[in-house]
Amino acid sequence: MKLERAFTGWSLRKKRLLKLIRKISEQVNGFEPSATLINPDEFTQTRKIQAYRLSWNLLIYPKGIQRLLGALDVRETGTLQIQQQLIQLMAERQGAHAYENYCKEHGRNPMPARGPLGVSRSTLPSWSVLESSRGQITYLDCVTPLMMEIYELRSWLAQRPLVFLDANDEASAKDRIRLLNRVASRLSMQAEIGDFIALVGKENSFFQARVSGYRTRDENGDSDYFSNTIGLVDQELLAGPLSDIADSSTLSINEIEARYLSNGY
Repeated sequence: MKLERAFTGWSLRKKRLLKLIRKISEQVNGFEPSATLINPDEFTQTRKIQAYRLSWNLLIYPKGIQRLLGALDVRETGTLQIQQQLIQLMAERQGAHAYENYCKEHGRNPMPARGPLGVSRSTLPSWSVLESSRGQITYLDCVTPLMMEIYELRSWLAQRPLVFLDANDEASAKDRIRLLNRVASRLSMQAEIGDFIALVGKENSFFQARVSGYRTRDENGDSDYFSNTIGLVDQELLAGPLSDIADSSTLSINEIEARYLSNGY
């Protein structure tokens, strides 16, 4: 699976370019390579960039997809287990007490309650979660937007078990790919790049950013700039299964790679 986000336009001043670069770098906080992800010194001579495209790509390999699906499968991962994983992810990305601070700031109880609770979903606050997983009912009062999206996806996918099964024919493969794309699209609304990398595992993914366009008053103005990378490239996978799927089905490469595009920055 390949996730892509791009910012495109006709002209972008250096100040705005550097702001977007900082935004991308901040999203991979904690996963940055030994060198800075994007070196702002590379744009010292740049005044502005014309016909620009600032993009990032995150490749998620099969083991990463399986890890993500495992977290979204209520049959495989219990509520308390996934909640602890999400709290740990938050701690690694934002600091040891990030979850406690979030709960305190919003006046919510960070401690889960286990059922039976004698309540229904409709009677609970909209910000909370009531989930049944592996024979146990759990109530969570303190849930961040990313956590809420994860739990809503767990509930949604529980009604669509096909996504957790190996596809045995082309029709099933198409349906599974579209479900995976729906998952990626929904998560991309709440998850930062670093959240995605943490969910699938750094070792199961590859991330790189790219700046394209003509940089005025820059001796390297017509050359694309590629950032340092996070993770590893699986060349065998890129040359094999993705190309085979595209060649043998009616799915577009955008559907297979789960690309998302933003314009006008």
